[in-house]
Amino acid sequence: MLRTPPLQTFPPETLSLDELVPKNHLVRQVDAAIDFEFIRE
Repeated sequence: MLRTPPLQTFPPETLSLDELVPKNHLVRQVDAAIDFEFIRE
């Protein structure tokens, strides 16, 4: 009989957006210029 192979599981990986976004990216400039704290309220 044909069997399906067991599913592979991978451990969770932690990553930081600071590591992914380049230092000179427009998003960093916008973040520095605008205070987004009102969103978290």
